[in-house]
Amino acid sequence: MSAKELDVATEPRVTVDDLRHRAENLKTQAMAEAKRAADAVVAQEATKTILVVAGVVIVAASLAYLLGTRRGRAAIMEQAGL
Repeated sequence: MSAKELDVATEPRVTVDDLRHRAENLKTQAMAEAKRAADAVVAQEATKTILVVAGVVIVAASLAYLLGTRRGRAAIMEQAGL
């Protein structure tokens, strides 16, 4: 084998423009991924907030119902003279 046969196939050279384009593509992909992640977090927080508000409303309604029934029962007992 001669030295010419052992030469590794030459690969095309990478230019500064190639590197710049690759960097821009990576930057674009990173920005898109960051936006998707941020949107997912916002969506989760909104869901949690809605569930907490719904829970508070249910607790308040239950408490109002309980207090209303006790007051009505006390009024009936008072009228009956007990």
